[in-house]
Amino acid sequence: MTTHRPFPRGTTRLLRRSAMAIAFVFVVLFVWRHIPTLQQTASQWDLSDTLVLVASGVLAAAGMSLHAWSFAALYPGAANEAGAVKGLWLTYLIANVFKYIPGRVATVAALLSSASYRGFDQARTLQAFLGALSLSGTMAAASLAFSLGAVGGELTKVVGVTVILSGLALLHPRINHAVVALAARLVGRSGPALGPYRYTDLLRAAGIQALAWLLLGSSFGLLVMSIARVPLEGAAWCATAYPAAFMAGVASVLTPAGLGVREGLLTGVVMAYASADTALPQALFATVAHRLLLTAVDGLLFLIATCSDWGSALDGGEAPRTPHVAE
Repeated sequence: MTTHRPFPRGTTRLLRRSAMAIAFVFVVLFVWRHIPTLQQTASQWDLSDTLVLVASGVLAAAGMSLHAWSFAALYPGAANEAGAVKGLWLTYLIANVFKYIPGRVATVAALLSSASYRGFDQARTLQAFLGALSLSGTMAAASLAFSLGAVGGELTKVVGVTVILSGLALLHPRINHAVVALAARLVGRSGPALGPYRYTDLLRAAGIQALAWLLLGSSFGLLVMSIARVPLEGAAWCATAYPAAFMAGVASVLTPAGLGVREGLLTGVVMAYASADTALPQALFATVAHRLLLTAVDGLLFLIATCSDWGSALDGGEAPRTPHVAE
């Protein structure tokens, strides 16, 4: 059977590379134009800024760890099996670094491969991942409607409510099964047969994610207070808007890990709540610094998960497979 492609082979890759090249040129030109301001910002760095950076990194690491935990909470029966939550947590942390590859297929493929390595069912792993992603999108839309409703007016509220309803609809069994089956075909897996989410698992995952976004937003708020000299109230609003900007980057498939999309939106938010003497390069420097910090955190968590795998393999001489999780 011949498959008809809507675009010629390689078109999507060409679009991604073109978008990355344009974004890179834009960033270089912007930095070149504002070098004096950036040098002035860097020269004002002191010990207190370093301590804030460390605290921001700790909050970011805790937030990303909780995101991995929310994914594990949505896997059917994981909470009732010894070692299953830890195995799923490690699975997420290892697959998470593949988001820096343009597109999202690599992330899903790495997630399923890592889950299979530990003995987890791939279909249920994919269902848990999409459920966690849906909850993240729903909370991001809520943060958008809450933090920017007064600025964006009715249109912003309509967009926020629409995304919230879409995220909740993805959790419905019929829609969820269709999306999971489509995602499975995209990464070359067979179509799964799944049951619905358990309400207790959804509530647990939602609570974990709410705490995760609180920590990640606080991490960003601390950094903009330190670097961009944003007042405390403005930093709180920047922290509230962070989930929306983060998930907008996730939705962008043309750049790795939403590179450029998240920074552009967050820079606009920082400038909206910053004091009058805050320059645009300072706001951009703060958002880029947080991106670099979060990238380092992702790498550190990946190393922790990988070393845990190596330790298990050396101790047991085989893959760290978990017992069969109850269905």
